[in-house]
Amino acid sequence: MMRRPLADVVGDLAGAVRPDPLREPGLRVTRLDYDVPVEVALGRLDGGLVLIADLPRWRWRSDFDREPGRLALRLEAVVS
Repeated sequence: MMRRPLADVVGDLAGAVRPDPLREPGLRVTRLDYDVPVEVALGRLDGGLVLIADLPRWRWRSDFDREPGRLALRLEAVVS
């Protein structure tokens, strides 16, 4: 399984709760809080280093697996 860069994971988490304007015309998400486990590593992409921080591959870990890190993320709409 290909592990994703942190930016891709954050984009997917934010897009997962985007309301459908045709089904929920008045619904708008103004704040989103996540606290999820992530497996973190440095990887190479296009000749440079990139932070890989994807959701864990397995639901249950064995004694040989590393403890995953945590990603605490708050996305909030800016009203101007």
